[in-house]
Amino acid sequence: MKKISIVIPVYGYQSQLERLLMTLLSQNLDNEVIYEYEIIIVDDGSPEHEFKKLSKLVNNYNSGKINLIRYEKHKGCYHARNVGIRSANGDIIVFIDSDMEVASDWLRNLVKPLLYQGNVAGVIGKVEPLFNSVKFIFEPVYVCPAGENIRKGFASNNVAYKKDILLSIGCFDESFDPRFRGDTDLALRILKSGYEIVYEPHALAFHPIKKNSIKKLLLNNVWGFHDVLLLLKHMDLLRKNNELCHIIFGHMLKPIFKRFSLAGIFSLILAIVIIMMLLVLGLLATLFMVSVLLISYVVIFSLKFYKYLFKSKGNMTIPITLRIKGAIYYLIYILIRLITRIYGLIKYGFLFF
Repeated sequence: MKKISIVIPVYGYQSQLERLLMTLLSQNLDNEVIYEYEIIIVDDGSPEHEFKKLSKLVNNYNSGKINLIRYEKHKGCYHARNVGIRSANGDIIVFIDSDMEVASDWLRNLVKPLLYQGNVAGVIGKVEPLFNSVKFIFEPVYVCPAGENIRKGFASNNVAYKKDILLSIGCFDESFDPRFRGDTDLALRILKSGYEIVYEPHALAFHPIKKNSIKKLLLNNVWGFHDVLLLLKHMDLLRKNNELCHIIFGHMLKPIFKRFSLAGIFSLILAIVIIMMLLVLGLLATLFMVSVLLISYVVIFSLKFYKYLFKSKGNMTIPITLRIKGAIYYLIYILIRLITRIYGLIKYGFLFF
């Protein structure tokens, strides 16, 4: 009998968690393969009053499938996932976020490649927006981590891995805590070990569309310096595999650059200049690299600003006030990413080789 452990890291009580548990406990399992599953909720040091609400919710189900683990200090989602891995009884570890919902056949579709394909160590499912009161999505005013996760940096909000392989590579690297790039680092270490990670579009999970704010932009992007740590750890793999590099770092440019557009030509020239500078040592090269980085971000923002103000998304008519708001949000996003990436270059000594 195959055993599966579903690990859910939480910080603070979230009302959506109840809906997630309902969908997890009503899964249609595969009749061809007999397996059982447990649900492990790892509380990442929530305040006492929040934990009491969480504990009450778990006790209300009393299904015998749910195990609640708590530690007092808030350490981050990767530490919480590692606690879940090491506490799990399953041969397969599944990760899902606490504010999501899953389809009734989600679990069996997600784990099937791990049962039948010997060299597959991980399976990434599909995440779609959970439509509710929001009538349209206009990033970054309304955001939803949707689409094919394997094309957005190996997120761990809908993914399954073999437990023995996770343990063999050391699980999540907690240097990436509290919550940025650790999922991608884990996936790249698995790929380096010679295993495969596949995409399963029928393993469908849903994420709510959330209204963005300046505070959320700061919280979600302040850890951007981990981009540099990821690059340093996996430079060899990324140099060999241009597709991986594009998956991980190309999402900021993809909506703007087309292969033969003016922006695309500019990006190609910029890449050549940066590569040339990498071949030159010294402070002058370092200052030049920073200058090129600044100029490139200004160009990227200008192109995005034009897109937000003068172009519609699909067939939807977007109010000009919302377009202006989106452009301002994107400016703040660009500034945060710029500052954090320069900080990362200095922090990890990448500027000075």
